[in-house]
Amino acid sequence: MKNQIKTLVTLLLLNLYVVQVWSQDKFSISSGTVEFNEIMAISVEGYDGNEVVFGVDGGYKVPDRAKGLKPVNGLGLSDNTGVGLAVKKEANDYYVIYQVSRNTDTRYKVKVPKGVKVKYVNSSIHGKSFKAFNIPTEIEAKSHGGDIYLSGITGPLTVSSVHGNIDVIFNSLTNKLPSSVASVHGEVDITVPAATNADLSIHTNWGDVYSDLEIKVDNPEQMKAYSAKKIRGKLGSGGAALEVSSTHGNVYLRKK
Repeated sequence: MKNQIKTLVTLLLLNLYVVQVWSQDKFSISSGTVEFNEIMAISVEGYDGNEVVFGVDGGYKVPDRAKGLKPVNGLGLSDNTGVGLAVKKEANDYYVIYQVSRNTDTRYKVKVPKGVKVKYVNSSIHGKSFKAFNIPTEIEAKSHGGDIYLSGITGPLTVSSVHGNIDVIFNSLTNKLPSSVASVHGEVDITVPAATNADLSIHTNWGDVYSDLEIKVDNPEQMKAYSAKKIRGKLGSGGAALEVSSTHGNVYLRKK
């Protein structure tokens, strides 16, 4: 009976799977960088803690024949998290997290301390999405096939996608460092506070640019499609540099 109860508790814990990055050693970090490398679908949220914490949405399954074994990737890395991910320390305060399992239905939900910089790289055309919320530090994200969604952001940003759409909602744009957001085939949608001060550069080859903000260029109008393919101007009195582009899609710049 005790063994049955123990098994039931274990199954319940697996269904609510939230673990620290390493089950053997606590992964504590309050500054530096955490890089997410080749992870198909992931959501990252900043919080007031000092550890990186994982959650799994959509389930993480291991084949029956793999019980007691660990998935291994081409880099020779094996799962050291229990959820199909491998954590590797590259340098002081720089950790890289790899997906070593092909569980394509698994969406990872990760909490990171607010003082940590976040980097995301996915070179797969089959990548699904990268989402980040409430990250007050630098974000670098590069995706080949998936969409990118960022909310509660202050920058600086370096964000790009080949085939995916990019949505960014800024809490503020006060950092003196420049931010750039670019997609080749997707649409780019940027939201900033109405009182934002920024030096603005917008570029699209085959799309249009739409905005309801007062951009200090020739004849700004309410939410109009600007005829120029390259737009340079200011929001407010100018400030942090914000560069936005889409080669084949539209660019949307809106106020909240």
